[in-house]
Amino acid sequence: MTENEGKIKTVHTGGSKIWIFFLAFAVLLFAVGVYLGFIKSAGFVRTTGVVVSVRAVEHYDSELGRNVSDYYPTVAYTVDGEEYTGELDIGNLGDGEGKEVSIQYNPNNPAEVNYYSPGTVILVFAIGAGMLALMILTLVMGKKNQKKTG
Repeated sequence: MTENEGKIKTVHTGGSKIWIFFLAFAVLLFAVGVYLGFIKSAGFVRTTGVVVSVRAVEHYDSELGRNVSDYYPTVAYTVDGEEYTGELDIGNLGDGEGKEVSIQYNPNNPAEVNYYSPGTVILVFAIGAGMLALMILTLVMGKKNQKKTG
């Protein structure tokens, strides 16, 4: 009996391509979470603003096969007794005129304002980190199983 007789041969049929795709997706989600949570909003101060107008931008969505709209609310907010307005880079149909929204502004340039949504940042960061952890665990467990059978 030769050394390789009786052993099961492992054949890869594209599973590594799927693994690489999920790894790239996990790293992307993790990076977006880090960017939104720590880099983009570093040093920003949270406050509440009031939507004073909403700009709708219509465009064609090829996946849906129809026109869709993106909404960009302009908010008014007060910093040290001075009122500012700024357009947010994200919004939704529910952010109509007169609605209070959570925002954050740059204390060095109060005219610079972002939408503040900690739940979204936490969710994106957690999904990315969870996927990375699961992939690392799968890799480690696979190596352990290889040693036992190999």
